[in-house]
Amino acid sequence: MEFNFSGKISINDYIQYNRFIYRNIIKMLCFAFIIYILIDFIMNLIKYYSNDNIINERSNKLFLIILTPILTIMFFLILFFIIEKLFMPIIYKFYYNSYKTFYEISEYKVNKENIKIYSESVNIFLTKDKIYKILYDKDTIYIFIGINFACIVKKYFFKKSNEFDELKIFLNENYIIKK
Repeated sequence: MEFNFSGKISINDYIQYNRFIYRNIIKMLCFAFIIYILIDFIMNLIKYYSNDNIINERSNKLFLIILTPILTIMFFLILFFIIEKLFMPIIYKFYYNSYKTFYEISEYKVNKENIKIYSESVNIFLTKDKIYKILYDKDTIYIFIGINFACIVKKYFFKKSNEFDELKIFLNENYIIKK
């Protein structure tokens, strides 16, 4: 069985790819940040209850102890939103524009022995041992050649949508290493 299709990667496809590969890193950073806030909150509570202070001072400190993590979380959420929604698309667009192959229509040929991807300026020949991993998103197949570099296959590259699903099954059967 052989699959033949072609397509061109858009800026939105490239942004989706970057968000997909960095999703786990972002989750890990958020988890570490939440742990840090909780530890800080607990340490402040311990300090608060270990000191013998006047009741007025204690109530002000308690207010600060509770308010500090809330304000910190709000600050970082706003900062994350600004970076993710405003600055990252600008950076992604810069990288997208620097890689001229994205402007070209690429031809794909997938069979049991190899995957060929070629355009005017690129000719990629992949065998099973050269593929790092294959991951799937809702409408995309990412064929990773290295840790951070993948060939992107979009569902709209196919004339029939069921061909995309057939390719996913084919790749699972023939290219994914079973442990």
